[in-house]
Amino acid sequence: MPSAISLEELKIGFAEEALGTVLISPRTALSHLPFLHLSDDDVRKARHGMEVNVGESDWSDGDIISMCDVEGTLIAVGDYDGNKKVLHPRVVIAPLN
Repeated sequence: MPSAISLEELKIGFAEEALGTVLISPRTALSHLPFLHLSDDDVRKARHGMEVNVGESDWSDGDIISMCDVEGTLIAVGDYDGNKKVLHPRVVIAPLN
């Protein structure tokens, strides 16, 4: 897992226009979390903060789950509701386009 850098190291990276060498993607930063690939319809639901049906899983009630599209792009981070078997998006990542 990548380690943190100091503010001074970040300033140097910024000054050298090499931020890509010191910054990591949100998906990489959350790679320790379990994840679910969403269908296109579920991506739309998650982006609007709507719960997504999961069905059976090995997750426990209250687990935090990364919600990704089929390409692996992080869409949201949600809480798993084991009783209803759904994910509730808690943090939604705005699309880049």
